[in-house]
Amino acid sequence: MTSLGLARAVIEPYMRKAREEGFPAWIEASTAYAKDVYEYFGFRTVSTTHVGKDRVDGEGYPKDGGEGLIMYCLLYEPEPFAK
Repeated sequence: MTSLGLARAVIEPYMRKAREEGFPAWIEASTAYAKDVYEYFGFRTVSTTHVGKDRVDGEGYPKDGGEGLIMYCLLYEPEPFAK
Protein backbone atom coordinates (compact mmCIF):
# COMPACT_ATOMS: atom_id res chain seq x y z
CA MET A 1 0.00 0.00 0.00
CA THR A 2 1.37 3.46 -0.88
CA SER A 3 1.62 6.24 1.69
CA LEU A 4 -1.39 7.97 0.08
CA GLY A 5 -3.32 4.71 0.21
CA LEU A 6 -2.50 4.33 3.88
CA ALA A 7 -3.47 7.95 4.58
CA ARG A 8 -6.75 7.45 2.71
CA ALA A 9 -7.51 4.32 4.76
CA VAL A 10 -6.98 6.25 7.99
CA ILE A 11 -8.78 9.54 7.24
CA GLU A 12 -11.54 8.52 4.81
CA PRO A 13 -13.84 7.10 7.52
CA TYR A 14 -13.72 10.46 9.34
CA MET A 15 -14.29 12.42 6.14
CA ARG A 16 -17.23 10.16 5.27
CA LYS A 17 -18.73 10.70 8.73
CA ALA A 18 -18.30 14.46 8.34
CA ARG A 19 -20.10 14.34 4.97
CA GLU A 20 -22.90 12.11 6.30
CA GLU A 21 -23.49 14.24 9.39
CA GLY A 22 -22.86 17.58 7.68
CA PHE A 23 -20.11 18.70 10.04
CA PRO A 24 -16.60 19.96 9.32
CA ALA A 25 -13.58 17.95 10.45
CA TRP A 26 -10.41 19.40 12.00
CA ILE A 27 -6.92 17.93 11.95
CA GLU A 28 -3.45 19.12 12.91
CA ALA A 29 -0.20 18.25 11.14
CA SER A 30 3.30 18.70 12.49
CA THR A 31 5.16 18.39 9.17
CA ALA A 32 4.83 20.11 5.82
CA TYR A 33 4.58 16.67 4.18
CA ALA A 34 1.61 15.67 6.36
CA LYS A 35 -0.03 19.04 5.61
CA ASP A 36 0.39 18.41 1.89
CA VAL A 37 -1.14 14.93 2.21
CA TYR A 38 -4.21 16.28 4.04
CA GLU A 39 -4.59 19.06 1.48
CA TYR A 40 -4.48 16.43 -1.27
CA PHE A 41 -7.56 14.83 0.34
CA GLY A 42 -9.52 18.08 0.50
CA PHE A 43 -8.48 19.67 3.78
CA ARG A 44 -7.38 23.30 3.69
CA THR A 45 -4.89 25.00 5.96
CA VAL A 46 -6.64 27.60 8.13
CA SER A 47 -3.85 28.42 10.57
CA THR A 48 -0.17 27.87 11.16
CA THR A 49 1.43 28.31 14.57
CA HIS A 50 4.70 27.66 16.36
CA VAL A 51 4.79 25.66 19.59
CA GLY A 52 7.68 25.01 21.94
CA LYS A 53 9.74 28.04 20.89
CA ASP A 54 13.02 28.13 22.85
CA ARG A 55 12.32 24.58 24.12
CA VAL A 56 12.37 22.28 21.05
CA ASP A 57 13.93 22.20 17.59
CA GLY A 58 12.04 22.14 14.28
CA GLU A 59 11.38 18.41 14.64
CA GLY A 60 10.04 18.62 18.18
CA TYR A 61 13.14 17.35 19.97
CA PRO A 62 14.23 19.12 23.17
CA LYS A 63 16.66 21.95 22.44
CA ASP A 64 17.33 25.03 24.54
CA GLY A 65 16.79 28.05 22.33
CA GLY A 66 15.18 25.93 19.60
CA GLU A 67 13.01 27.47 16.89
CA GLY A 68 9.97 25.44 17.92
CA LEU A 69 7.72 23.15 15.95
CA ILE A 70 5.41 24.43 13.22
CA MET A 71 1.85 23.13 13.57
CA TYR A 72 -0.57 23.27 10.65
CA CYS A 73 -4.29 23.40 11.46
CA LEU A 74 -6.47 22.07 8.66
CA LEU A 75 -10.20 21.96 8.07
CA TYR A 76 -12.34 19.69 5.90
CA GLU A 77 -15.67 21.28 5.06
CA PRO A 78 -18.25 19.07 3.39
CA GLU A 79 -21.24 20.69 1.74
CA PRO A 80 -22.94 23.00 2.71
CA PHE A 81 -19.94 24.41 4.65
CA ALA A 82 -17.47 24.44 1.76
CA LYS A 83 -16.71 27.85 0.33
